[in-house]
Amino acid sequence: MKALIIIAVCIASSASLHSQTWISKTIGGNWGFTVSPVKQFVIDPYRNSMWFVLGGKASVIESDGSYRIFEKVELESVFTGENLFFAFTPNHIYYKVDLVGLKTFDNYSPLDVYADTDLNNLLTDNDSVFYIESNTNKIFKISDFNTTENTLISCASAFRRKHGITYMGSGSIFYSNGPGNPGTYLYNDPEYLFCAMSDFEFSRNTDTLYIAQLLGISYAYKENVLGNFTPSNTTNMPSPDVRLLEFDMNDNLWAGFADANGDLFALAMLDGTNWTNIYDATNSPIDFSEFRGFQFDTLNNIWVAEMHKLHTIENQNSPQWLSTLELDQFTFNMYPNPSEGIIHISLPENVSASAIEILDFSGKLVAELPFQTEIEIEQAGIYFIRIVTESGVLGIQKVVVR
Repeated sequence: MKALIIIAVCIASSASLHSQTWISKTIGGNWGFTVSPVKQFVIDPYRNSMWFVLGGKASVIESDGSYRIFEKVELESVFTGENLFFAFTPNHIYYKVDLVGLKTFDNYSPLDVYADTDLNNLLTDNDSVFYIESNTNKIFKISDFNTTENTLISCASAFRRKHGITYMGSGSIFYSNGPGNPGTYLYNDPEYLFCAMSDFEFSRNTDTLYIAQLLGISYAYKENVLGNFTPSNTTNMPSPDVRLLEFDMNDNLWAGFADANGDLFALAMLDGTNWTNIYDATNSPIDFSEFRGFQFDTLNNIWVAEMHKLHTIENQNSPQWLSTLELDQFTFNMYPNPSEGIIHISLPENVSASAIEILDFSGKLVAELPFQTEIEIEQAGIYFIRIVTESGVLGIQKVVVR
């Protein structure tokens, strides 16, 4: 029987110059009955809250550590497998729902903005919201809750926009300078790395665009490619194959690197022309086979999301709630808690369990019984209730018996 672990703290132990203390937390059961970041993991830069999106559900960790799950009914979506996607402005939280349209989610209350069953992708530029209409491949701008206007020529499915500068990407990057203009493919510039691309992002503090590519990173301003970063002009680059790009709050460039098989295996930061803060399986708890994204919060903490884990490096800017929050407590309902000894258990819809395991505060198994919706613990104390399905452990919750 595996020992109970609510918080896994991993001490980096390698020859790396950046020995760090990582903290890891569970964010979902073994089969994702809570909201794991399959579709999106993103941090709201205006409210410093973390969002996890799975199909038609979402969850959020607020800046104070409070944690909430929103089911499809609360999000006014229609089907369980719908693709939600969130974006943020200083004044609003937005999300789009496949087959429904665009909504705001201010104060966690959905409000219709624009109904469009073909709405695809979503981003913000200052206070404006932009999306792609799937059947026309045109970008539309929502300038207020009642007006939309076509702002650009037809485009690929992925795009980025900042301060009116718009790029589109589908195998290569295209700079668009407005309706009726032909625009420019960046691969015509000799500084552009002529190879496949995986990601592209603006830096935080400038309008320079960076492109993750098979042979390195190209960077550009409007139609001009300014240069590139490759193993030949930087040092300690983990791999030429760059798959992800992010910028921390100091506008340092971070990248996710793939190995010769195309599998992500490392994160690193570019310091001038030297790659530093290299994190891989040798000096971090990150399981790259389960990797779902990484982000930086407004205090410059790095957060790495896996399918069922959330990792961060402990430092003086780490949030106070980090040492206490148990993110896996929402996989099933258990009440009352505290209890006088009788405990009621209910499972998520369409979930069946085979057994209940009761562990004491040290993690020792004290009882195992077939699943039932009501159990009794006679002796007072602090216990952990573990629900087991045929597929594995559904979740663990703490209960106080008085």
